[in-house]
Amino acid sequence: MTNREITEALKYNGYDGEIAVARGGLVLAFFEATGLEERLTTHPSPGPERQLEFLTGDATCTINHVDVVTFSIVHPPKTKWLGGTWLDTAPLTYLARVCDIGHRLLGQNWTDKIKKRLANRAELLDVLNEVWWLGCLKSVTASPKVDGGGDNDWHIVFEDGFSIVLQVKRRRNDLVRIVHYTRSPYGLFDKVSKRFSMEEKTQLNVGAVTIYPASSQGP
Repeated sequence: MTNREITEALKYNGYDGEIAVARGGLVLAFFEATGLEERLTTHPSPGPERQLEFLTGDATCTINHVDVVTFSIVHPPKTKWLGGTWLDTAPLTYLARVCDIGHRLLGQNWTDKIKKRLANRAELLDVLNEVWWLGCLKSVTASPKVDGGGDNDWHIVFEDGFSIVLQVKRRRNDLVRIVHYTRSPYGLFDKVSKRFSMEEKTQLNVGAVTIYPASSQGP
């Protein structure tokens, strides 16, 4: 896949031309650094246009793992495939946004800092979600355990010395509410608080959770 092809795909998805050009190279660099399959796909959409999406390589979304992914919801025997947005694929525009955040806050070779975690395809969207949450910050310092997915995902340090320890969770089970939209979210902050140590006077512990309500297109 070329830089031009990625740029055109981003514009097709609704990106402004200038932003698409600026982020196209970052997305290409991400594909090359992580070894992701350089191919785009689409899924049926209720809107007039279908978003172009990249493949995450997450094999846990296959029909062989259906009971795990859909929490024991029985599927018809003719079901041959299980997947979709935020499972085995995700919007290309989302990846472009994450790449921009990573490049600005973590440096040109930002993927090297979390290379081991990105190599785990089942965890790839979780890691990208963590970087996405960093987008509102100006200064980020990764905690010593961030590469291996330690107890605290990120340690964010501000100019005045105040810091935030950020634990990020992407609740994939909440995708069920896209179909069963009357259900209430549950288990959102389970086990998050237990991952923090006692706060220092200049430190704040924060848990951030991404959910997928029926009215949303994702994080």
